[in-house]
Amino acid sequence: MKRVFLCFSIALLTILVGCSDGDILPNTGGGKKIYYTTIDGKKVQFGPFSGSFDAVLVSNTYDKDQGCLTFDEKVTEIGDCAFLLCENLASITIPESIVSIGEDVFDGCDNLSEFRGKYASKDNRCLIIDGCIVYSAAAGLKSYNIPDGITSIGDSAFWGCTSLTSITIPDSVTSIGEFTFCDCSSLTSITIPDSVTSIGEFTFCDCSSLTSVTIPDSVTSIGDSAFSHCTSLTSVTIGNSVSSIGDYAFSFCESLTSVYCKATTPPTGGDDMFFNNASGRKIYVPTESVDAYKDADAWWWYADDIIAYDFE
Repeated sequence: MKRVFLCFSIALLTILVGCSDGDILPNTGGGKKIYYTTIDGKKVQFGPFSGSFDAVLVSNTYDKDQGCLTFDEKVTEIGDCAFLLCENLASITIPESIVSIGEDVFDGCDNLSEFRGKYASKDNRCLIIDGCIVYSAAAGLKSYNIPDGITSIGDSAFWGCTSLTSITIPDSVTSIGEFTFCDCSSLTSITIPDSVTSIGEFTFCDCSSLTSVTIPDSVTSIGDSAFSHCTSLTSVTIGNSVSSIGDYAFSFCESLTSVYCKATTPPTGGDDMFFNNASGRKIYVPTESVDAYKDADAWWWYADDIIAYDFE
């Protein structure tokens, strides 16, 4: 799995150094302070694998409806797993001093609903770095429009957003990363724009409410397990430019009855692409390509299910 849970925590030294009464959100004390709020009005609780920064945390206080992390020097990096499993975290302000944000930083922050400060989107729901959404604050979010101008949606950006039912992706997006929408269990529909050229590994894995998907002609590759365990998925259309389909890409889609693959040349197929689909599942391919599909590596396993189809 992509997520990393073996992050080392730094020693959290507690001394009587806090935020002064005059501090306000934009004032980060020369980059030595990170402000936040919690859902319970208590200090953010760091877990055994969280707390990774490039400066020593000397104080964690909560006063006047605001939390404050104070460091011994300017903090420029929020490292891997920094706020991992901080379940009471509601909002956080990224100071201007930050130049690097690691992986799995906000994993398990199920009540995080707002980003502020550097890299925050205008609606405060995402962190955006160089045109890529790297994290979302999705607590309670039911529908979402990805901001215009975004060019990629990063790995795990919306992982585990269980209340999300629909999402709109603008034409500016060209790639969707690994685990991006994994375990979005309420997501019922998604439109992948023609601008997208690649779908990463496990991108829509465990989207158990997703019923149909059309992969546009612009997409050239579908990663391993990209749609695995989408147990409500009944139909999928694969665009004509797809040249590779990864291992287990549509495996354990127990309701999948119809696969429409428009490519005239059979895409390179991974192991068990369509393992454990619905009984009687059919794979429709261009009429002139039936024999090629039935003879192709990985596809020949499904030879009895491959049917000629005239695509418009």
